[in-house]
Amino acid sequence: MTIRYSKTKIILAATCIILAATSIFLYILYANSNAEAARARYLGIIADDLTKLAGVRGYPGYVHVHSDFRVVMEGKQINFRRPEFDEKSNFVHMHIGSSEMETPNRDEEDKVIHVEAGNITLGHFFNTLGMRFTSNCFAADEAAYCSSKDSQLLLFVNGERNYEMDNYEIRNKDRILITYGNYSEEEIESQIESVSDYAKGYS
Repeated sequence: MTIRYSKTKIILAATCIILAATSIFLYILYANSNAEAARARYLGIIADDLTKLAGVRGYPGYVHVHSDFRVVMEGKQINFRRPEFDEKSNFVHMHIGSSEMETPNRDEEDKVIHVEAGNITLGHFFNTLGMRFTSNCFAADEAAYCSSKDSQLLLFVNGERNYEMDNYEIRNKDRILITYGNYSEEEIESQIESVSDYAKGYS
């Protein structure tokens, strides 16, 4: 049996094939352009991070370190539970208002530092938040707290006085206290005890 196709049907079939091929080609171009744009955005974010994080080792995800911290200036705890502080850097950050998978306990989200690369210091971390921590000053929210004869800026790591200050490299399960004021030994001890201990739950 001989099957005959009209010219119209042949032209219609050919047109459909051309349109399908064109659609696939355009989709591939679109997907590639989106991938390139996403990659460019990611590299841009990384580059911006690196300007604030000189000296870091590795890439985001190179390590996974978690540390509890607390900052007390003149008896008042600095509030870090702000949406604008959520994952400010790919290298070191907090999870503010993140999913339960990332932060199972809502109380910990402004108390745990998540470190994703090597050589990350306290100075690096506060830099990403637009704050400044140096050997004798802590600056946040347009206020600066600097050591003087009346008040001191102190760093305690795991209950011990630490003199590295902003150069201290954050380590896994650290419990960090930065405090400024004129306190008695008992008050210092109380502040040290008040530092949370959530980081141990990540390791």
